[in-house]
Amino acid sequence: MTDSPGIQQQLGSDSALPEIPYKGTLYKLGRPDQDAKGRLEKLVKRVAIDEVRALKDALPPAAYAELFAERTKNLKQYDTWREGWRATVFEPANAHLFLWSLLQAHHPAITAADVLALATEAPEEVGYALAQVMPAFFRMLLEGIALTPDQQQALEEKLSEFRERLTPTPKTPST
Repeated sequence: MTDSPGIQQQLGSDSALPEIPYKGTLYKLGRPDQDAKGRLEKLVKRVAIDEVRALKDALPPAAYAELFAERTKNLKQYDTWREGWRATVFEPANAHLFLWSLLQAHHPAITAADVLALATEAPEEVGYALAQVMPAFFRMLLEGIALTPDQQQALEEKLSEFRERLTPTPKTPST
């Protein structure tokens, strides 16, 4: 997290925003700003609710209603950096949420399936685009949070693992 933003990012230039070419479309990432932070938090809360919704047919109606009400009541646990948020964002299966939150700025109708396909089928382009916005996004997420040195170290390790998951490795041809 020691990377500094480029001059275009500092000046707020939209021309600095990376684009991901995929199947004839340029997918432009949004700014790593408070709006992106809000979109990420909203996606995390959606995942939390969808986890419960997935159990609807597996649970008796009363148990489902209770679980849904409890999750809804406790959505504050999914606010940025709270326990539920951390558990969701740092879950490997949810690595696409970060990319999705950035893409929604210019592509509001993009779906989870679209984002997953983009990340899977264009890993080099996605990795290149994310490398340009990740440091600024993480710095913004951490603004105003007081951490002890131990907490800072643990967070740096988590963020390092997270960056690795968000930076797809190029596909290699099979031999």
